[in-house]
Amino acid sequence: MCKAIDEMREDSRNEGRNEGRKEGIEIGRKEMAAALLKEKIFANDKIAELTKLSIEEIQQLQ
Repeated sequence: MCKAIDEMREDSRNEGRNEGRKEGIEIGRKEMAAALLKEKIFANDKIAELTKLSIEEIQQLQ
């Protein structure tokens, strides 16, 4: 029984770590998009393609 509880706790920790990683990646994508928008080198659709963000997300960053 203790092993099952330990495994549940470990699964919970891993889920938290994975969620944190996903959030970090999302923040990085938005920061990159904001930097590209600031430089005015690419059109919004190209920035969306490069960062894997939606056009709507790019427009919100403007």
